Amino acid sequence: MSMFVNENGSLKTYAVVDTRAETVLATFNYVGEADKGMKALIKDGAGDLALHNITHPKCPDWLQDLIRSDSEYCSRKAADLDARAASLRRKAAALVEEAEGYEGRAAKWRELSEAASAPSGPGM
Repeated sequence: MSMFVNENGSLKTYAVVDTRAETVLATFNYVGEADKGMKALIKDGAGDLALHNITHPKCPDWLQDLIRSDSEYCSRKAADLDARAASLRRKAAALVEEAEGYEGRAAKWRELSEAASAPSGPGM
């Protein structure tokens, strides 16, 4: 199992790293637990530690490379993005359908406007 993926398949967000050795010491879901984890590692004698949000573009290149070489993380990230895309497509389809409804009603109102503006009776 990947250290960047939870047992339930969700992705972890934070990593405590040894900046000198460029290694990941621990990963976490929330910043508060990551901060506590880092403090515990420092208490146990670890030095030169940093906390990184692994989803942030300012994450160091070596850490991004490590994450991108993790098959399980990449597969899960792709699945999450596919699910988000599918959700947006469903929303887009509903919006297109709604827009078409408005266009149809607008066309009816244009027809009524044209009919009302055309002379239609004697003396007009």
